[in-house]
Amino acid sequence: GKGIAVPHAKHESIRGIVAALGHSRTGISYASLDNLPVYTVFLLVASPEATGEHLAALERISAIVRDDDYWRFLRDAKSGGEMLDIIAEADSGFDE
Repeated sequence: GKGIAVPHAKHESIRGIVAALGHSRTGISYASLDNLPVYTVFLLVASPEATGEHLAALERISAIVRDDDYWRFLRDAKSGGEMLDIIAEADSGFDE
């Protein structure tokens, strides 16, 4: 919901966890719970052994996108670098 999608999977060809971030200015059709277009996509793929890291990454993403200010900043970001800066700022307060 809120224009954000977080597809995730596990696959044996992956070592650890790999993430990708995508952004669409016009929105993309996605089977979201609120049936609204998606503007930001966090894709996570992890090895089957990386269950803890996979869950931790999902938890961090969830915490960031639950904050209305951060998801709005992400949606309005002008570049991938700006999006990464916003995520880094949001993540900096997250306890290890």
